[in-house]
Amino acid sequence: AREEDICSLRAIAAITDTVRTVAAERGVPLADFDRFLTNHAPRHVPGAESFHDHVHPTIDANRQIALQIIAAMARAGIVKTDPEWNQRAIDVVTAKVIGGIDGATYATELYQLARMLEWLGHHEQARKTALEALQLAGGSANSNYQVGLLYASQGDPATAALYYRKALALRPKSAAGELQLGIALTALGQPDAAIEHLRKAIALQPDLADAHSQLGLLLTRQGALEQ
Repeated sequence: AREEDICSLRAIAAITDTVRTVAAERGVPLADFDRFLTNHAPRHVPGAESFHDHVHPTIDANRQIALQIIAAMARAGIVKTDPEWNQRAIDVVTAKVIGGIDGATYATELYQLARMLEWLGHHEQARKTALEALQLAGGSANSNYQVGLLYASQGDPATAALYYRKALALRPKSAAGELQLGIALTALGQPDAAIEHLRKAIALQPDLADAHSQLGLLLTRQGALEQ
């Protein structure tokens, strides 16, 4: 699959083999993460345990890359590891680094990735990525809203509505949240509830054209033509 990929984002064998050859010829330290990852992956096929999609490594995979670089530098004598450099020390450093991650910023990047995966038709991967972002963001209003959008785009308005409600509970005065909840309730066949939330959206943001349009459609269906 990697060799035949029409959009070659991953290094094909010719590239990785050349890197290994040059490193061997010149005596250059090599952190061969490709080989390391393959050897440690289930059935020797790296997948979702190491990548968000087919290209971007997870936080833990990036941690493993760092450890492989340290090991390669130590073998070459470029750095000298302390006698106390053991698994416990690695765990302490890992906790410190992860504790310094800006969850909200990282979550925003994951949502962008989730939208791309959804656009590519990788629905399961998109959900997995979005839910991971939700956890990283600490269940914020925006993170719940983003997950709601994803489920709505996948034709699951019931689940989308659940996340929109969570978002609105955390940030009540969200015109966008009220609008999307109204759209989800419309899809669920609950026009009266949908109208209530669309009116709230308009009250919060009078120039929200989509809310006016959606409300107009619902009122038309109910025969309230003047409204």
